[in-house]
Amino acid sequence: MIRRTIPILFAMTIFFSMTAIVMAESFQINTDKSVVSMGEYVSVNVRLEESMTGQFRNVQGQLYYDTDLLTYVSHQSGEQFSNYTYADMPDRKYFTFTNTDLTDDGFSKINEGKAVSVKFKVNEEVTEEHLKAAFSLKVDIQDIRGEEEEVTSSTALLICNGVHQEYASVKGGEHEDQKNSELKGNGKTICEKCGEKYVINREAEIASVHDNDVHGKNDEKANSLLIAAIITALAAACVLIAYRRKYKR
Repeated sequence: MIRRTIPILFAMTIFFSMTAIVMAESFQINTDKSVVSMGEYVSVNVRLEESMTGQFRNVQGQLYYDTDLLTYVSHQSGEQFSNYTYADMPDRKYFTFTNTDLTDDGFSKINEGKAVSVKFKVNEEVTEEHLKAAFSLKVDIQDIRGEEEEVTSSTALLICNGVHQEYASVKGGEHEDQKNSELKGNGKTICEKCGEKYVINREAEIASVHDNDVHGKNDEKANSLLIAAIITALAAACVLIAYRRKYKR
């Protein structure tokens, strides 16, 4: 009986360890436009790249956005996420979606595909010529054992209220790459919408650093899970070998 039980436990240990690692960074966000002006609309799409299987109790996501720059308009859920609950929480500066199953077995799969598309409008009060609006996504996934996994994703949108020019004079030409390289060296770039040179917004730089810190922590967490899985597998293998030797005697 023991000979049969240990290999099963060993296989289960490896399976659950690998499941936790595979879940990391599976939800992603992107925008349907890279540049908008005040009064225009933009949609942020939340998508699960690969299906997840297990015994899940709860999935809850928050899409954070700057309410000083953007206003929630509407949302459209994905076909595979139609049973989720959605709500905009402007006082908390995020849009949220969630699914909870309180039964003993929970739900067994989170299907890949579009989770939700959220439509925003750039506030009319935004009059700066160029600035960036950052979006960040945090998704907490909990299984029936109470164990949690957090995944994150981020992106940014350029808001342009500059005077529109004939962008062909900037975009075309044999010296375009050289000009862009020189501008980037000076901390500037060219807006693809109006053709104006602009400096990257300081807040966007800080947000970018913060996002890098978040991804760094996720990488460390994934590495820790991998190390823990390897140690657990080695320990289980040692126990298995010890029992085999014992019963051979």
